[in-house]
Parts: sequence; C-alpha cells; structure tokens
Amino acid sequence: MKRLFKSETKLKEEIILENNFSNWINECGVDEVGRGCLAGPVCAAAVILPNDFYHLKLNDSKKMTASARRRVAEYIKEYAVAYGIATVG
Repeated sequence: MKRLFKSETKLKEEIILENNFSNWINECGVDEVGRGCLAGPVCAAAVILPNDFYHLKLNDSKKMTASARRRVAEYIKEYAVAYGIATVG
C-alpha cells in the first residue's frame, strides 16, 4: 500500500527549510522556446529581477521587433539579480 503522508521527520525538515527562506521575496521567471528533440534545439531562460525593476517595453516578446528584444535583453542582463540561459539539442 502506498504511503499517503510524509513521515514526521520529513515534514519537520521541510518546515525548517521553508522557514529559512520565508523572508526571501525574490521570484524566478522561467520560459522556454523550441519544439524539442523532434524538430531541433530547445532554449530555456530563467531570471530574477529586482523588486523595483521596470522597463516600458517589457511585456510580450512576440510583439517586439528583434532589435527591441535584443535591447531589452541587454537591459535585463545588466540589472538582473541573477539569470541563466541554456540550449540543448
């Protein structure tokens, strides 16, 4: 029979871990593009922006020109708390 509940020890470990990070206010945005292994490479990116980050043109990259995307990408990289980009395939 499958266990439906975590052990008390495991639950306490998770509560301690959660409490250690409860004061953090950063969120990470993640997105990917590509069709996977059937049709070519996949690219994924993740970014943590400062809470006061703002860019007038940052909305929907599909509605931006290629040059506008490049400019906004450079702006994001300059001011991001952290970011990562990976390509597979």
